[in-house]
Amino acid sequence: MKDKILKVLFALTGLLPFLSLFGKPTDPLLLPYSLFVILYFFKNRIDPLKKISIPLELKLGLLILIIGLGVESLAWANNYFAKRANPILFHPQLVYDLLIGLALYGGWAVGWFLILKKFKFTTMQVFLTQGLFGIMIEQQGQVFVKGLTTMPLGLLMWIYVFLAYAPIMGLSYIFLEKQFSQKNKSNSFLKYFVAIFLLVIINISFFLIWQLALDKIGIIPDPKPIWTSPFW
Repeated sequence: MKDKILKVLFALTGLLPFLSLFGKPTDPLLLPYSLFVILYFFKNRIDPLKKISIPLELKLGLLILIIGLGVESLAWANNYFAKRANPILFHPQLVYDLLIGLALYGGWAVGWFLILKKFKFTTMQVFLTQGLFGIMIEQQGQVFVKGLTTMPLGLLMWIYVFLAYAPIMGLSYIFLEKQFSQKNKSNSFLKYFVAIFLLVIINISFFLIWQLALDKIGIIPDPKPIWTSPFW
């Protein structure tokens, strides 16, 4: 009975992001969480990736990039609808925002590849780890600090960031869990700390290297107002 109640409550949380669509401004950023909730109930019944014959690690990496850039586009849409003078993005123009964002999601792909070679994770464990990681690194750690100093309202900020980050990995891993879990791997509780530490290190490294490369090429222009120049 308790499990059924928890499942119902979990299912109902998937409806919450739709409320933000009717807010002012419209905020579609958390819609991937709703999709994750829906797919979670079907993860053992369907396998949409079964016929894609590429290496497992490459499959995961491509999913992280595609879903990550999709969520980044939703974050851009949120800032665009709000017409923010200082958007919380890598760059106000969508094309350059996604180009810079390749470092973030590429870093996650490499990080999780290394993590999953050593440790065993369930879909929900990956989901939780990625969400906690997001709280720690969002806006260079400012969200984590601000949340601490504004409790209990800070908790709502953390939840919002958590639900923005976690589905990226949840959706990427949900149909690959069985394949990654086939080998004998460590299930130590330390895996959470190792995963977050490794993701932070790789995230910083990728950003520094990618930023230097983009600066060297000179491909990223100066920011313009997001409402006058939305795409480039």
